[in-house]
Amino acid sequence: MKTEISKYFFILTVSFLTLSCVKVLDYDIPDDEKRIVVNSHFSVNDTFKAHIYKSLHILDRKGIKAIDNAVIQIFEDDVFLTEINHGPTGNYKGLVPFKPGNTYTLSVSAPGLGTATSSTTIPFRYKS
Repeated sequence: MKTEISKYFFILTVSFLTLSCVKVLDYDIPDDEKRIVVNSHFSVNDTFKAHIYKSLHILDRKGIKAIDNAVIQIFEDDVFLTEINHGPTGNYKGLVPFKPGNTYTLSVSAPGLGTATSSTTIPFRYKS
């Protein structure tokens, strides 16, 4: 009985090892155009903070490249509020605090990379 279980276990193990072999596929992944990557944070009565980077190709091993010549425009309820220029090492900071209930639109542009935009509404504080 014990040898029979060992025999089945051996066959099962060999089957899994054989089925788990991976075939390597040669596939050229197109090198898409670089885009702007925006990581930003803002909240009620706080100022704007953002890190701006270039996108990476999936096989790129060089690391993240900060964009230090981006232009950031902030709109409050579709009205231009402020512009932020040239942050060192991709770090940008604004001076205008955000107000609850208002919708803010962020427009980030950089030479040769186009423009990235996003919008959000700052929520009111929760009172428990």
